[in-house]
Amino acid sequence: MLFHVDVDHALRHVPGLPQAVASRVLDTYFPLTLHGDIVASLGLDLDEPREVREAMPLTNIDGNAQRRRRDPSFRERVLRAYEYRCCVCGFDLRIGLTSAGLEAAHIQWHHVGGPDIEPNGLSLCSLHHKLFDLGVFTVEPSEHRVVFSQHAISGGRGMAGELQFHGRAIHPPQHTDLLPAPDFLAWNVKNVFKAPARQASTATPRAIR
Repeated sequence: MLFHVDVDHALRHVPGLPQAVASRVLDTYFPLTLHGDIVASLGLDLDEPREVREAMPLTNIDGNAQRRRRDPSFRERVLRAYEYRCCVCGFDLRIGLTSAGLEAAHIQWHHVGGPDIEPNGLSLCSLHHKLFDLGVFTVEPSEHRVVFSQHAISGGRGMAGELQFHGRAIHPPQHTDLLPAPDFLAWNVKNVFKAPARQASTATPRAIR
């Protein structure tokens, strides 16, 4: 990509500006679960001087709107809806009374307009949250089955690994009003899921107990 001469000069000579711009791009276009992989693959160091970071406006890249604040109660509401377990694999480890390794995933990413409501959330372990944001699997809207991509190739563990969940229904939330909404799932399939999908399993899908 070629930049205007003034932009190119600023990126090369203003301390911390490349890191600040990269941070804003990540915040605007990618979920937090993917930031580390993107930074590592590009060989970036995002440590930036405080004065540069604070000087960057809190706007989207097109400058039209401020970044939306997250509802801090979203995580707790989603985990409670799914009874504090991963809705894909059933992971429910606790340290004392605190759930460990569980996260509330946005089906339609928050930074592109996905609301902080339960029908736009899934309770996932950290592994399945990252796989979901990578488009490795999605959830179909009618029977809420887990659907893996054909691009997801399992290693030696075969169907005993992650692909064992293909075709299975997610562990449902406590109330039908909290189920993933079709519109959000459609957004995820169109914008995140790496089509085409694997063939449906011939086994009878079952919810995770």
